[in-house]
Amino acid sequence: MRMRSLVVALLALSLGRSVWAGGPAQSDPILMPTVTSFRLRYLGAIKVPMEVEDNAYGALALRTYPNGTKTFIIVGRTTEGTNAFEFSNPGPHPNLSVAQRGTLVKAWGDIYQGHRTWPVAYSSGQIETEGLFWLGNKTLLWTYGYNYDVTGGSKPVVGITQFNSDGSISAFGPWQANVNSHRLRNYGVAVPSWFASAYTGGRTLALGAGIESGASEASFGPGLFAVDTPTSRTPTSHVLTTRELSFYPEEPYQHRFHRDTQYEVLNSIGGILRQPDDQFAPPRDGVGYWGSADFIRASTWIDLPDVQGVMFFGRLGYDDMWYGNSPLPTGVQDPCHATKGQHASHYAARWFIYAPADLAKVATRQVSSWQITPTEVFDPTVLFNMELNCDKLITGAAFDPDTRTLYVCAPAVDNPTNSRLPVIYAFAIR
Repeated sequence: MRMRSLVVALLALSLGRSVWAGGPAQSDPILMPTVTSFRLRYLGAIKVPMEVEDNAYGALALRTYPNGTKTFIIVGRTTEGTNAFEFSNPGPHPNLSVAQRGTLVKAWGDIYQGHRTWPVAYSSGQIETEGLFWLGNKTLLWTYGYNYDVTGGSKPVVGITQFNSDGSISAFGPWQANVNSHRLRNYGVAVPSWFASAYTGGRTLALGAGIESGASEASFGPGLFAVDTPTSRTPTSHVLTTRELSFYPEEPYQHRFHRDTQYEVLNSIGGILRQPDDQFAPPRDGVGYWGSADFIRASTWIDLPDVQGVMFFGRLGYDDMWYGNSPLPTGVQDPCHATKGQHASHYAARWFIYAPADLAKVATRQVSSWQITPTEVFDPTVLFNMELNCDKLITGAAFDPDTRTLYVCAPAVDNPTNSRLPVIYAFAIR
């Protein structure tokens, strides 16, 4: 880390720019050092109130009040994310077993007021809220999708809810964007104003998604698009415009995110597949490829005076991966999921860190989106004393720049009275 800071400082000096003590040039924030796992200090866990529904899907937002008070907002899985809950932050504790529960501020119930709609009728399945992001100015943005949508095209997957001074709420939307909805439905992040003015045409909001339902138009790797910020005055007929920051297409398979090779691909009866298909690509010549059992469900942008970085929170499948039923006739099974779909015989958490400078290259079309790579990929369960559920997913993230604190939502970790409640983990950025 010291060597990287020295290199950045020398580069800035060579360009004739002034440098902070131990930091980058003030005149060009893109030169700031990128955050690393070493700079994450684990603070501990926060338990959610017992009133929160079991097995929360995630979708974590950090609400800030005018007086500086900060609360969490989360949605429940039981009603497909229909009900939203706001609760206090009692502070993290490094020991999960004795961590305190937040106090319920309000069970908001249905925050969508009929605006979370879907244009296609299906015989089964349901709409799910998948992302929450606090826009500020009393406004919460939410993203959603149908849990089994394999159709193409752009559908409305973005809405907002305003929290009024009289205690009521007002919902608006939904809106679609000028890119496939499978690329936007999972999470929202704040784009720093300095980055937005230089690289995204002023867009200070970015949305992204991992693979949902094996959709071919989704990103086969960490995806992020800068998007127009909708308001209560934005007509639902308005199509949000975007600027690509990170995207990995399904085809050709060589453009999928390159990962490690510790897996093999099976067919529906357990035989080994040697050729890539629309779900998986076997490793070739020492390179592995993102498959449909590899997930990203949350992201956030770290923007501080001395360090920066875009973090994606996901998991990778290992050993055997396949599409179909579990268990296979050969006895291979997914330890976490029994329904038909994308499977792996083992899962491991993986967090990805990108340098904003690389996203800037994509935004300005200096490179193709699939050409950028993370500055670091790591397993947080190896570095920190934290528990994750069976498939190792983080389903929501929020960053508080005022306290330099990163919060992530881990579903189904807390098990009081046979419940499966989420846990909020906190990390300080050193």
